[in-house]
Amino acid sequence: MRFILTMIIVGMVALPGASFAKSRQNECHVLERQITHYHDVVKMAKDRNDKLWAQNTQQQINRLKARQVRRCGVPKNKTAEEISQFFQTAGRVAKKLFLLGLL
Repeated sequence: MRFILTMIIVGMVALPGASFAKSRQNECHVLERQITHYHDVVKMAKDRNDKLWAQNTQQQINRLKARQVRRCGVPKNKTAEEISQFFQTAGRVAKKLFLLGLL
């Protein structure tokens, strides 16, 4: 009985923390998408020779980047992250092949 009560209490404490981490991750993803979108808007403004629009959009990008640093930390270099994921996947595949005797 004590075990069940302990597990219920641990679950009640752990679940809000997990959902908070997930919402923070979602917020970081949304900020990254907004920054990417506004970079495209700056390009469009420059193509149309609208300096004021480009300047104001760049200010918005700077505000979003500042918020991203405050809430998510320093953004990682995506290329380095992709390379890291590639090597992790390659390592897992090599391990499976080695265990099967194919390597």
